[in-house]
This record gives sequence, C-alpha cells and structure tokens, in this order.
Amino acid sequence: ATRPPYPPRASPPRPPLHRDVAVPAHLQ
Repeated sequence: ATRPPYPPRASPPRPPLHRDVAVPAHLQ
C-alpha cells in the first residue's frame, strides 16, 4: 500500500480571516 508523502495529522488551527474578525463600524 502506498503511503501519503506526510503522516496524516490534524490541521493546525488557522487564525481567523479578516472578514471574521470584528470589523469597525465604518467598514461594515
């Protein structure tokens, strides 16, 4: 059986995207 190029592991938590962060009122 072929193995993946890297061991399967949980993806590291990503930082919230800019649009997911609290946006100032003037940008909404």
